[in-house]
Amino acid sequence: MVGYYAPEHYMEIPLWIAIISGMLPEELYKKTLMVISKEEEMYINEPTEGEYFLFSVMETNRSFVKKFLDLNRGKNFNAILGGYVNSSYFSNLEKAIYLDGLNELGKIFSINIESSPDYNLFRGEYCIPRISLSSGCLFNCSFCSIPRILTIKSEREILNQIDSLKPLNFRVV
Repeated sequence: MVGYYAPEHYMEIPLWIAIISGMLPEELYKKTLMVISKEEEMYINEPTEGEYFLFSVMETNRSFVKKFLDLNRGKNFNAILGGYVNSSYFSNLEKAIYLDGLNELGKIFSINIESSPDYNLFRGEYCIPRISLSSGCLFNCSFCSIPRILTIKSEREILNQIDSLKPLNFRVV
């Protein structure tokens, strides 16, 4: 599409990754982005003790995520899942924790829930920046776990999001 740059593995930079990266203090956590798109990339050789893999699960990738977790069953890592599918799909997997929202990350990690998104994992990525003006949804889709309350972002939160986009490579027309 003219005027739109779509990275190879996603339509737009996933905001949830930047939000979580911002919540996890640099001094406590090493953060790495892995894009797994082929079966041969699904095997984890030697996970670091206490390592976590975070997944956003949707109908389009839920079988892929489940296969990744099955192939690596018994290895020393934990999986944090969230997204837009029924959590019961993953209920029989060991070390898989399904969260109903980003606010539940505090049950697992030391986080700063009020932090701005951190796009450093995507430094230099060509993209169209995404700014979130609200959270939640007023619809009641049966497959979705997004909160049903619409919350408008404050002016400060929006300005912080704009400032956080600096590591990205984009041009606003």
